[in-house]
Amino acid sequence: MHIALTIDSNPSYLKQCFVMLFSLLYHNKTDPIILHIVCTPWTKEIFCSQREYISHFIWTTHVTLCRYEVTRESIKVLWLPIYNGLTLTTYFRLLLPSLLEESIDRCLYMDVDLIIRWPLSVLYQTTMEENDRVAGVMTNVLTTFMENLGVDRYINAGVIIINLKARRTHTISRQIIDFIVQYPQWLKGTQAIMGDQCGINYICRDHIVIINPQWNVTPFWFWSSWGEINEEGVWYDNNQILQARSHPLILHFAGLHKPCDWLCVHPRKYTYYRYLFYAWLAEISDFCKFGVHILTYPRRSDWVVFRFTKKIRSLL
Repeated sequence: MHIALTIDSNPSYLKQCFVMLFSLLYHNKTDPIILHIVCTPWTKEIFCSQREYISHFIWTTHVTLCRYEVTRESIKVLWLPIYNGLTLTTYFRLLLPSLLEESIDRCLYMDVDLIIRWPLSVLYQTTMEENDRVAGVMTNVLTTFMENLGVDRYINAGVIIINLKARRTHTISRQIIDFIVQYPQWLKGTQAIMGDQCGINYICRDHIVIINPQWNVTPFWFWSSWGEINEEGVWYDNNQILQARSHPLILHFAGLHKPCDWLCVHPRKYTYYRYLFYAWLAEISDFCKFGVHILTYPRRSDWVVFRFTKKIRSLL
């Protein structure tokens, strides 16, 4: 399996990355894995110092690590414009068709704020036709995005299978960048774009494979009113929705609700700490955060604190 990750030097970001890698290796102990790590130059020393430790989380040798160093200069050489002060890592997902060898036809891209809870071989082998460009999990409630983009589906790009061959043939990355440049901040004046995610959905709109929602369970799956959504018509039936909520194969802590933060209202935040402690990656601050979560979660007082904090910020 070819699995691609993008990382930067933010300490909390790296901690999430290491926990995600541990969960990945823990549940994938037999299939050969080639990890393609796309990073910035200043991440090299930090990540390489942990490389052997990561490889031996589960005492295995079936993992190969490949690192790709990307700088602003190399971004410009690869025709990608720097705009609006976005972080360099915003571009990394779009660079995969250029960075990975031509012989690699597909790869599984994953964000680092994930917990993998199941072997990925089934997901990786998702059936894709020659013209299919990407496979992912639908995010049905982003109706404003869907309406503005003129599409009938919108996938979350945090876990996607990329058809590298098709992406290279049709220069998809260039088309996505052109789209982002055209709408650098607002999409038709009503909705801010989400990095390259809107571009992926718009450019690949007729060539997207929809996969089981269990493979990318974001906070939306736990907090939405399913009855109202189903009346509008969605891609998943109630059984699939319930399965995703009760047995997520990949937990995606998307958005602001990161369990590694002091304040988090995600109902599955303890799953993150289980893997953090099991991997022996916890520091004193992590134990303190875990203690705060234990104190605030039982009576859902974490929501009270969250809403209060949010209100205070809005007033400042």
